[in-house]
Amino acid sequence: MAIRMQLFLLMPQELYRQNLPDVGQKVVKGQVLAQIDDQMYKSQMQGLETQYKFASDMFDKQKRLWDQKIGSEVQYLQSKTTKESLEKQISSLKTSKLISLKSNRLLTEQLKNVI
Repeated sequence: MAIRMQLFLLMPQELYRQNLPDVGQKVVKGQVLAQIDDQMYKSQMQGLETQYKFASDMFDKQKRLWDQKIGSEVQYLQSKTTKESLEKQISSLKTSKLISLKSNRLLTEQLKNVI
């Protein structure tokens, strides 16, 4: 049974190891055809977490000042907004990673059922 397959990645990743068979070449169950390099994801997450730590520290400082009636409301709200925005970006990136992992597992299961 010949199967034609195309692979689309849900996250910006690269295939760093490809063992794609030639047309008509037989493959065996469990054979690794490609692996995904998630270095871009790791790098993005590390950058966001670093930014978040700084934003969280700044927010805590601004909140303490604001509670003491020191500093401006704009500074307080800006630090709060920055922190919340980074929280959403981190959550979104994690969700994208989970969706990507689930779709990769589904693809693997489909291939196991076919081969």
